[in-house]
Amino acid sequence: MSKRILLVDNSKQFRANLKRFLRIDPDLEVIAEAQGGEEACALADEHKPDLVLMDLKMGAMDGIEATRRIKNANPQTQIIVLTVYDEDLYRSDAAAAGAADYILKEEIPDNLLRSIKSILSIKD
Repeated sequence: MSKRILLVDNSKQFRANLKRFLRIDPDLEVIAEAQGGEEACALADEHKPDLVLMDLKMGAMDGIEATRRIKNANPQTQIIVLTVYDEDLYRSDAAAAGAADYILKEEIPDNLLRSIKSILSIKD
């Protein structure tokens, strides 16, 4: 059974590219997409994904607050923050909110699938 993923990023193009990238693994299925934190919280409540790939900076509700709310409502859902911000404060805030990992967008090809498989206990 494939692992269900919610993509959250304010860039439609980034979400489309990420979705194409994730299709290479048959164990992963993108079930929904959100462009902001509030929409992400609503979709997480509706779909109960195994994993959320969360942007850090978006509109009215940022990725830290959305992570906190999703983890409070759905503790079993894992969250990986994907961002361009390589700053310790953001890393610690994401971890405190419940994020399982923090990956820079430039590192996605090298690190994202490995992180997903580790967090969701998917064997290669």
